[in-house]
Amino acid sequence: MARQFWAVHLQRDVVASVEVPEGKTLHLSRACPTSSSGPIRLFVSRVARSSGEVPAQFAFTLSTGGTTLGLLLTGCWQLQVVRGPSNVDVMGYFAQGGRSKRRRAPKRRLRPVRLPPGWAALSFRSLGKRLVVTEVPKACFSSAAFGAAAAAQVSNVFVGDEIAFINNKRPDVLARLIARPGHTLNTCSQAEPPHDPGSVGKLQSPPCVSCDFVRRLRDLGLDVALQMWLRVVKQQMPITLGVRPKAAAAGPRIECRTVPDTLGTSKDSQPGERGRSRSPRIEAKSSYNPLRPAAVSQQVQHVKAAPKAEGPSTGPVRRLASGLSFQELPAKGAGKGGADGREAEIGKQVEFRFSIATMGGKDKVLERGQVHCTLGKSAVLDGWVSGNVNLEEVLGTWGPALAGMRVGQRRRINVPARLGFREAGPENTDLTFEVELKQVK
Repeated sequence: MARQFWAVHLQRDVVASVEVPEGKTLHLSRACPTSSSGPIRLFVSRVARSSGEVPAQFAFTLSTGGTTLGLLLTGCWQLQVVRGPSNVDVMGYFAQGGRSKRRRAPKRRLRPVRLPPGWAALSFRSLGKRLVVTEVPKACFSSAAFGAAAAAQVSNVFVGDEIAFINNKRPDVLARLIARPGHTLNTCSQAEPPHDPGSVGKLQSPPCVSCDFVRRLRDLGLDVALQMWLRVVKQQMPITLGVRPKAAAAGPRIECRTVPDTLGTSKDSQPGERGRSRSPRIEAKSSYNPLRPAAVSQQVQHVKAAPKAEGPSTGPVRRLASGLSFQELPAKGAGKGGADGREAEIGKQVEFRFSIATMGGKDKVLERGQVHCTLGKSAVLDGWVSGNVNLEEVLGTWGPALAGMRVGQRRRINVPARLGFREAGPENTDLTFEVELKQVK
């Protein structure tokens, strides 16, 4: 790149103007006083010649041996020595690549996204200092064909968007307020008796929302802590996200949902692949409710049903030493190859879709969702749930029953009442825990 030397000799209180030619930049590199007689102040001011240009001013206190400026200028500027008995020599150079060749990045405005107060959810991850949406689940619990046509659980948000604000507060600021004693978002100060944030354990009764948040923030990171906190408080508090759309410029596609540093990192499937199917596209009605089987039956008539495979619908019952038992269920799409892929093992990170129901004449669903966890541990690392029970209370006990499953496989775990929920669950009731394994990491 060709450079052209430039210099100016400044006298005290005399303004020197410089016009940077179109297509070039002026690099001011150094300012040197001509004598050593006390401190000298140099002002470099931009002259705004149109409404689109913003005035700017830089001030430097020059040392006796000279001061490095490091300014890159375009347009019209003025230089002036305003204090000190000495004159000043300012040096620099012109270079190609000025204002005419610069393109200002398009401004990305925030988009308001209201979180529904019900079971609908949203997944996001901390990538650097940003919270980035990694999955927007579909409002469908049936086949892949229905999933392709179903609406998203949360509207007006997409994979790759950045969550910049939650109720007009930055996520890091919101986290501090939740943990700050005396703040309206801190439930520790409102408890009877009040207690220190983080002092109430996750299995204590009654639970504390802020203590759970502090514990998850410490152990699992901001993204997991905020997702679980939002799931609880959005039932009583309206939640609006300020979402910034992902940049249009090409960049690395989000293929990995990074876990906190304390747990390591792992690769995940591309969010864009979720919900794709080669089945015929089905027109989903706007009133479709995934919790009502009747809504599914109204849509099935549009697609010719595949013939059911002959054979038993479930495998034999296998019992574990813990008291749990399980049966293998037909994998979805079993006629096209069934379950395949990596095998779940204790200590590995897995992702699965589940439903928990009471066992009896008329099953009642207590909770359903899709979560990411380490098999054999009780902590939920990511995902969404809908229900009124605490999955983390039983996940450490029930999780080993998933060992041996392969990706795509389905299994029904029968849970005796003594291994069920101690809090917020039905008493003296056997449960079923149906699982479809989505990923092994």
